[in-house]
Amino acid sequence: MAHGRLHHFHIARATILICAVLCSMTTVAGPQIERDHQAVEARLDVLAGAFPEVAFMTIGGASRADYVAYLPALLGDTARNLDYEHPDDVRQLLVDAQLNRIHMMLENDEPSATLFQVGEDSQVGRPYLCVITLDPDRFLGDNLAATAFMSGAETHELSAWPDERVLDNEAFIRYTLDHEAFHCLAVYLRGPYYLMGSDDVTAEYQRFRAEFDADLFAALAFRDAQNDARGFMENMLRMRQLSLFNDDPVHYTGRALRTAMRTELPVRARDNLVEFAAFVIDLADGVAANRAGFKRHAASAQVVTLP
Repeated sequence: MAHGRLHHFHIARATILICAVLCSMTTVAGPQIERDHQAVEARLDVLAGAFPEVAFMTIGGASRADYVAYLPALLGDTARNLDYEHPDDVRQLLVDAQLNRIHMMLENDEPSATLFQVGEDSQVGRPYLCVITLDPDRFLGDNLAATAFMSGAETHELSAWPDERVLDNEAFIRYTLDHEAFHCLAVYLRGPYYLMGSDDVTAEYQRFRAEFDADLFAALAFRDAQNDARGFMENMLRMRQLSLFNDDPVHYTGRALRTAMRTELPVRARDNLVEFAAFVIDLADGVAANRAGFKRHAASAQVVTLP
């Protein structure tokens, strides 16, 4: 497999037969959206080049209905989901549950990431497949699309917002793609976040750590790639702060964004993405709230949202 990434069912030089049947499913309208799809594919090529055991696949938009019937065959009969620790006797049950979850995320146009170890009869060409639900077209509908998505406000409600408080749509797609990809990379590098036998608080803490670590990676990678990243990152920090008002402490990752804005990088993502990812994991372990701290963190969100 030449590239190790699959985009809208396009398997880069993997099998001519599958490509002949499925490549026609992708439709792109307009030069800006075309450029953005190309940017997504280019970023996935970078990730796949750095992690040669992992194939990356983005699905969304018009292809999502066709994906439902195709992805199980792509994964293979003995595939395993790696996001959750689980015994062998529920392997297929968890794979089915994750496929249903991906379907739900597609139906609601929500970004997500899921890491699978593929089966022996898989056609992926690499031992692991990261499935990312992300529809760039959604965020390029107008200049306020990303801001509306993150804030929960309707687009027409944002017309009075000052320009400097509006998220850049193209920057948001890059940030979101890195955020979702890191969900897979963190599991690939260190194992599942979600462990068996966890109580409710621990399970929520594990979700929080997954989001915290992914935001830290995305923010540091964005800062590393941009000459002037502070404005976008400050806006993302404001958006994450809104999580406190939505009773959503899992996505209140302000410390990750503030850490990313002030941390000196010992290695550049563009120079060595593997070492960069390992650095992010170590950094997150040092700065993220521990389980006890998360309980206070969650309690603060509940207090904020009390009527």
